Amino acid sequence: MRECSISNAKALLELDLPSQQITDVLTMLRSSKELMTFLKDPVITAHQKEHVMERIGQKAGLDPRLVNFLRRCCVVEIADQIPDIIACYQQLLDQKNGIINGTLYYAGDSDPEKLMEQATADITRRVSGAKVKLKAVKDDSLLGGYLVRAGGVEYDKSFSGQLNRLLNRINNRR
Repeated sequence: MRECSISNAKALLELDLPSQQITDVLTMLRSSKELMTFLKDPVITAHQKEHVMERIGQKAGLDPRLVNFLRRCCVVEIADQIPDIIACYQQLLDQKNGIINGTLYYAGDSDPEKLMEQATADITRRVSGAKVKLKAVKDDSLLGGYLVRAGGVEYDKSFSGQLNRLLNRINNRR
């Protein structure tokens, strides 16, 4: 993340806004290719972008402070970075709430939902009282099982990881 996104995400966090509204803004921006094209267009003035964001915010019933934040992003010409700012905001909010974010890598035909439950339980046992939020990514190189990278730690319950550990033990005995 760029420093600009981080500093603006911190400012957004300090506003203590309803996080659902911020998530809704991100969903709206990601689902509207036309709106993102509009915000990235250098020919369209900052004032025009500000006006559109204000109208959208009012029609969506957003908190006036959030609308003001979005308008300010247009004025300082960083409107195209709003999705990055909100993604960074969500990471900061999770940190503040003690949530560990991570990625679960799983192989082939495995059920990612079941593996996410299992991995969450494993992490919660190791990190007492931890709240875990995982996203699933398919990785067929694992052969089976799963690998989780969360909170700067790797939890490897994959078949390929087990095979590598076994090979290392065999090689170390020689």
